[in-house]
Amino acid sequence: MTQNDNLQPGRSFALELVRVTEAAAISAARFMGRGEASNGGKAAAEAMLTFLSTVNMKGLIVMEDGKQDEHGLFQKAALIGNGQGPEVDIALAPADGAPSSGQEKQNCIAAISLAERGSMWNPGHASYLNKIVVEQQAREAIDIRLSPTENLHRIAEALGKKVRELSVFVLDKARHGSLIEETQQAGARLTLHNDGD
Repeated sequence: MTQNDNLQPGRSFALELVRVTEAAAISAARFMGRGEASNGGKAAAEAMLTFLSTVNMKGLIVMEDGKQDEHGLFQKAALIGNGQGPEVDIALAPADGAPSSGQEKQNCIAAISLAERGSMWNPGHASYLNKIVVEQQAREAIDIRLSPTENLHRIAEALGKKVRELSVFVLDKARHGSLIEETQQAGARLTLHNDGD
């Protein structure tokens, strides 16, 4: 969030949002180990909706995780909050990292992000986005339009390292096959993870 006249994030506002995510996580946790992952996701979404409606804000849902919200509780462009306070854009995920296959996994989180109204980018119906995250010293070196190999060389140069000294986190998904292969061929150390972002 940016600080301006309309949006002054105070301690109580931040704590209200913590309570929103906490309620979603606790509600989902009640279904862990019961073979009811879908019900856990629904409970998380219901709790998030209930608690968000009490937050002192005029929120506009800009992004929601459609695959999580199979019960249709959140709709893009829906207004949420108690109608008072700052006007904000909201992106939310009641159970981010939850598998859509119905199997249960640990380490899912309830996530919410707010920004000044009109400032949050909406990727539309994009299923996947290419992302690069680097430490601060390399932030000016990356370019999402370049190949992974080119980016690895630029990152290494910015950090004063060799490519083989870099560690790269990649999701172990079939769609990342060529990325994994190119990263290994470039010589970087590769760490594969099943989940994450």
